[in-house]
Amino acid sequence: MTDNCMFSLHIKILSLVILTAIIILGSTFAYHFSRTREEHFFNYIYHENSKASIESILNIKKESYLKSTLNDAAWDELISFLVNNNIQWAKDNLGTMYKTLDMSFIRVYDPDFNLHYSVIDSSHFLNPVFSIPITSLKEASRHNKSFHFFLLHNSRIMEIFGASIVPTVDIERKTFPRGFLITGRLWDQEYINRLENAAIADIEIIPLENRNQPQLQNDSKEKELIVVQRYIHDAAGKSIARLDFIPRIQLGQDRKLFFYYTIIPMFLAGLIILFFFFSIRRWISIPMHRIALSLNSEDPLPLKQISEKNKEFHAIAERMDAFFEAKKKLENEVQERKRAEDRILKLSTALEQSSETVVITDPDGNIEYVNKHFYDISGYTRAEVIGKNPRILSSGIQSREFYKNLWDTIASGNVWKGEFLNKKKNGDLYWEASSITPIKDLQGTIVNYLAVKEDITERKAAEAKLEQYAKELIESNISKDKFFSILAHDLKSPFHSLLGYTEILSNEYDTLNDKERRKFIGILRNTTKNVFDLLENLLEWSRMQSGRMEYKPETFDIHVMIEYVVDLLRANALKKDIRLLDNSSPDLLVTADKNMIRSVLQNLISNALKFTSSKGEVEVTTMENPGYVEVIVKDTGIGMSPEDLNKLFKIDVSFTRKGTSQEVGTGLGLILCKELLEKNTGRIWVESEKNKGTVFHFTLPLV
Repeated sequence: MTDNCMFSLHIKILSLVILTAIIILGSTFAYHFSRTREEHFFNYIYHENSKASIESILNIKKESYLKSTLNDAAWDELISFLVNNNIQWAKDNLGTMYKTLDMSFIRVYDPDFNLHYSVIDSSHFLNPVFSIPITSLKEASRHNKSFHFFLLHNSRIMEIFGASIVPTVDIERKTFPRGFLITGRLWDQEYINRLENAAIADIEIIPLENRNQPQLQNDSKEKELIVVQRYIHDAAGKSIARLDFIPRIQLGQDRKLFFYYTIIPMFLAGLIILFFFFSIRRWISIPMHRIALSLNSEDPLPLKQISEKNKEFHAIAERMDAFFEAKKKLENEVQERKRAEDRILKLSTALEQSSETVVITDPDGNIEYVNKHFYDISGYTRAEVIGKNPRILSSGIQSREFYKNLWDTIASGNVWKGEFLNKKKNGDLYWEASSITPIKDLQGTIVNYLAVKEDITERKAAEAKLEQYAKELIESNISKDKFFSILAHDLKSPFHSLLGYTEILSNEYDTLNDKERRKFIGILRNTTKNVFDLLENLLEWSRMQSGRMEYKPETFDIHVMIEYVVDLLRANALKKDIRLLDNSSPDLLVTADKNMIRSVLQNLISNALKFTSSKGEVEVTTMENPGYVEVIVKDTGIGMSPEDLNKLFKIDVSFTRKGTSQEVGTGLGLILCKELLEKNTGRIWVESEKNKGTVFHFTLPLV
């Protein structure tokens, strides 16, 4: 292998030497060949280069002017000037424009080529006879919206540029011209000198009075001069003069420069390459061959054979053993790193295939890695979350304090465990049990956070159902206890009164006068009615609790229902000398169960009459709202304290009061009203103040 390398090196060096020799021989041949054809060769080179340079110089002003006229945003202002004739604007703008473009004059014409405004550079001598024929301008503008031509008078040249004045937005100049902007440059001696210096040539202007273009009689063989010709044209495109450019460089100088800067350097380069070839072979090629042998055999002995003559290679030989030791150590490290990479690959595969979500963030909480299960659960791809904060999953339900506690815990280096209510990409909510662990470097600095999360949505749903079942069971037990309490106390007490008064009537009927008998009979009647009302409420409430009360919604006018219940209870109001008013609005159609709503109205109005004193007032009104109607039962009765208000509508609180005429309540009326209204998708609430009356509100859906 080493011999092959050395052979390849020798071949490359030899090829370099041969290539150098070919270059030297070829250059010498080219030099001798050029001497025989130098006239043709240098004529061609100078002619082409000079022609390109001169064409560029003559065209640059034309291109600059045309570019500025086609793109200048001042065209709209020029149109305004043609209309308003603002001389001050012309002085400020046109007066500087011709200087910027290095022109001798600038003129503005109307569409019929009548002169509108003119500015002339006083430093440029303009012969009065050097006028611009209007026919030439019309001829030039007829072919192009922007034009360029020359005028010739007594061997003096005037270069003319022009463009139509159109709105700035008309870049292609398709609209009818509002006028014309004409500028010109007199080719005076100062301007011709600048052209000659730029072209490195002398310029001779030859008029063509007969419009012919004779061929140039070149005498360059005698004077070693090269002439480049260019014709200039008038507005009609006819040639009016020829410009002859005579370069100022002679051929003899170029032949010497070619020899000095080409042939001699190539010859010297060949000698230097040969010197380096033999030096490299002695000082580099042979020692490198020995080094290659040592490396292939992992033995420093071949290198020691030249170490006596070269101290640098002696040092290399001494360090060969250290090199081979380092090589073995490096191979061991490579093997260890490979084993570590295998372990990392296994760990990465385990993370990717894990049935739990794994998220790794930087110290600021920006996501750096998520496994596949993250996408399966949340619906977000890696590309959508990398670099984002996990707050994109936030449902907005959990409080700021919850997240503050989380960050305080992990930022202090502790593990946080808790549950998140997050939101998927499609908007669905889901629960996750999460454990977030800080990852620290060797110095103890937190460099990442690792979150391992488990989807517990189904478990939370099961827990919610279990809590609901427990709540329903508690309510059922409370209902049962309430039912038994009513049976044991509220239903039993009236029967004691009934038994007592009936026993008095039975045993002492003959000894009682008529007034006393009527009194006892009235008490028996009221007690019996209260027992009946209690039983009726109990039966209705029990049907509600057992689900046996049939719900039959229908459409009816709530005003008619209120009117019916008010008429039904008007006798009770008259008996207590209370004004019972129906101020509800007609034609309010609702959808509900009529029997249930009638029961609600009877309970609320009866309660209002019960707790209102004589000369008081009970009023029923309605208020129409978008989608529902609000029914209001207001009284001027004894009212309730805030403590009593908190006891209403609660099945687990026994709360009854006697009316202003010592009427007894059952304790079930308002509870029954609340459940009946909720059955009809309505709600009920109350406002009250001690000794100032009470207002009950409930709602029903409008048709």
